[in-house]
Amino acid sequence: MVLAFALILQGVSVFLLWRHLFGTWLYRPFPLMIIVAVVYHGLNELLLLIPGADMGNMYRAGLDLSDVYLGAFVVSGGILIASLAYLVALGHDGRRAHPDISGLQAAMRPLDWRLLLAVTIPLAVVTFSGRGYGGGVILDSRNMSFLEIIASALFLVLVILTTFAFVMKHGRRSFIPAVAVQSVIVAACGQRLEVLLATVVICMMVTAFTVAPTKRQLITVFLISSLLVVSITSVRAESDRVLFNSDTGLFQRVAGMGTALFDVTTVEGRAERGMLAQVTERFDANEWAGAVMHGLDTQEPMGGLGGVFTSLGLAVPTIINHSKLESGLSVLNNKWAQVYYFHLVPVDHLPGHFGLWLGLVGPWIYLPLMGVFGFAFAKLEKWTLRKASAARIILFVLLAVGALFYERGIPSMFVVLRYGIVLCPLAFWAQRVLQKLSAATMPIEPPSKCSK
Repeated sequence: MVLAFALILQGVSVFLLWRHLFGTWLYRPFPLMIIVAVVYHGLNELLLLIPGADMGNMYRAGLDLSDVYLGAFVVSGGILIASLAYLVALGHDGRRAHPDISGLQAAMRPLDWRLLLAVTIPLAVVTFSGRGYGGGVILDSRNMSFLEIIASALFLVLVILTTFAFVMKHGRRSFIPAVAVQSVIVAACGQRLEVLLATVVICMMVTAFTVAPTKRQLITVFLISSLLVVSITSVRAESDRVLFNSDTGLFQRVAGMGTALFDVTTVEGRAERGMLAQVTERFDANEWAGAVMHGLDTQEPMGGLGGVFTSLGLAVPTIINHSKLESGLSVLNNKWAQVYYFHLVPVDHLPGHFGLWLGLVGPWIYLPLMGVFGFAFAKLEKWTLRKASAARIILFVLLAVGALFYERGIPSMFVVLRYGIVLCPLAFWAQRVLQKLSAATMPIEPPSKCSK
């Protein structure tokens, strides 16, 4: 019964967003984040009801289902309250508004795909040498080169921006080949989630700022992305992450994925459990909420609102907070701090955006806190979609990427958004300069002769 109420709250959240955003909800970051949250906290729980779906689930070891369902119910309440606050913050006009694209041509001048590609190539070289994005190394700026730091932080964002700029330049016909190339490049990093995430974000951007892709185009690009996800899974089942964490280069990685894609025995022969059990374990976010709720039966919340602000300190750059990297894992990573505090199983839990802070403040403060989160998200999203400019487009990508990296928790969203502090002013300045140069080079027409 508790699980049924949790699913109802999630369903109401999705319905309200669909009903009150008047056809704009599928290119807005917040509704997409809610859909992803429902997959983790709702759809996955339904799949777990299938016999054998929970076989060998290491996350739920020692957990009582009543705690899990209670945790899912509280998180579902947070999802609903955040959704209501989001709709209220948008206001009537904001819920109906479509992006003003009258300045899109000027916005795309500093976002020329050739310029973005030139910036992305060095980051790709570093990444495919095993030292950049998804390189499997501990991110410590003290031991990384400048290119490695930038690649680890911005490679995915720049690839998405380059694809968007290319599609804007060459039109709808370029959509499928451009997204296909994007998917291959992202897949070569060895990260499955990023392949689908990048596809979703580029579809959102094209829909928001130009003509929406056709259903056939959407089906095609998501089919390509799904096949690449399967190939990555096959490679990692065969040799873990060796191919992606070493200096193998782009072509060797693509060749390895292509070979693995047609070698179906790789995954089937090595899987100790059924595919459904592996999928449900991979998307199990309710176990975190359940374990935390169980811990709150005997312990006080860890940190309160002060702990929330401390967790956001993860987004403060090391150049400002020099002692950040010297702190222990329990201080630097809020998830692991709660693992130690509540004596949870020390595995890589998936708390999600709507679950991470539950153990910090307890359920009664958690619910209004999610309302504040939804309200603030709406204000930022509304600003990015108010009109087209280079700075707003970049911030839109950062916001969408941060929102769709659902597993990592809200502080990770601030980590992604912090790059806008540098990128957005640069984009604003570049757009202004290019506009002035364009106006200065426009030919001046001679005055026409007036008849007497």
